[in-house]
Amino acid sequence: MMKKLFTLLFVGALLSGCGQIGQQSENPPIDEPNHNEKVVNAEQTLESFGTSVDIHQSGDAILFDLALANNSEEEAIATFSTSQQYEIVVTNEENEEVYRYSEDKDFTQALKEVSIAPDEVKSWNEQWTPESLESGTYEATVTIKVNQLNGERVPTGAFTMEKTFSYDEPGTAFRNIQVEGSNGNYKITGEARVFEGEFFYSVEEGHDYLVDETLVKVDQGGPNWSEFEITLSIPEEQLPVDGTLALVLYEVSDKDGSIMNVKSVKIDQIKKDVE
Repeated sequence: MMKKLFTLLFVGALLSGCGQIGQQSENPPIDEPNHNEKVVNAEQTLESFGTSVDIHQSGDAILFDLALANNSEEEAIATFSTSQQYEIVVTNEENEEVYRYSEDKDFTQALKEVSIAPDEVKSWNEQWTPESLESGTYEATVTIKVNQLNGERVPTGAFTMEKTFSYDEPGTAFRNIQVEGSNGNYKITGEARVFEGEFFYSVEEGHDYLVDETLVKVDQGGPNWSEFEITLSIPEEQLPVDGTLALVLYEVSDKDGSIMNVKSVKIDQIKKDVE
């Protein structure tokens, strides 16, 4: 009798133990990692930052001024995955790449951290002097290559900016010339970038001068561009029977009086009926 009771107690304890083991073997619920959490935090952090890029020409060089501003009340740590902290790519009107800052450069493959204090602006300056670049309109895509902010991943392209700018070949003093009128009466408009805001013009037909050298003053001197307007009224008897009228724009050197930065603009083709 005692033997049977012992056996029943042993079996009961064994079954009870198996039940507990079975319960323990069930996988408890695991909190799945929220892969979007870091991105959300990064986006919230990005709202406290501002970027800007200014592009301007100085002589024959193109200058890029980049800025990253911390508009928050806390210090931020910007992490770069290499020693390259920005990229600049310039394309022409045909979308052809004409310049890439990183081309032919070697960068250290090591993390770099930059501390940006509250209300501080971190700035970079880059200069590109083209060897051969036509006058025209170009587009720059500029990226500040921050990989992390305060240890949080920055979404790709978060600090990418695009800006259109104009480039004028060295020595270019006149641009955007427009001519209106005919038969001796003309209005010529355009822009000039000239020393001390002064230039000259004359009107020629072949080797003959129909309008002698005339001084024009504009609002600002170079390197700023200023608009100008020239009104011409040439008596009919001075017009050629058959010939081309050309407006010649130029500067006169302040040092030696030589003529420079000459631009000739066709303003009319005259062909009179001769009886």
